Amino acid sequence: MNYPNSKKQSPGYVYVLSNASMPGLLKIGRSINGGKSRARNIYQTGVPSPFVLEFEIFVDCAVTVEALVHEKLDGFRLSESREFFQVDPMTAKHAIIECDLSQDDYTVCSLDEFSAVEGAAFVASKSGSVWLDVCNMIGWLEPEDFEKAEQRRALSARNPLIGMRVD
Repeated sequence: MNYPNSKKQSPGYVYVLSNASMPGLLKIGRSINGGKSRARNIYQTGVPSPFVLEFEIFVDCAVTVEALVHEKLDGFRLSESREFFQVDPMTAKHAIIECDLSQDDYTVCSLDEFSAVEGAAFVASKSGSVWLDVCNMIGWLEPEDFEKAEQRRALSARNPLIGMRVD
């Protein structure tokens, strides 16, 4: 498949939506205004329950990233003419991030390593960093750094009033 040059594309959001009336299906698409806006727009009279935003990411080349994700998950696609896939939200999220990072020649870790990256990303979000900064810093971190981040994330998830301290 030929993809437009990502440098000439408009930025936008690539999102994952779920719907309680369609268990096991996710809508994976793109929008200039974000996933929440798109979820409201497609909740019409033909759909019995509202869509829920599972994940979204703002990318430089939304058209290309969406096309890459659809191609990557093609084996899970419900219908060739629709953007619905029979995958879990984490698989969809990982596919989107991997396809986005592939546009800028970043290397993406394996799914087994991804929970550690998510822990580091959580720490970065608390310190005002961005996710890609975390990817660039991964090489400098030791395994015990990931363990600390995971412990802090778990503690913070149990009690959102607990602040994060970044060592």
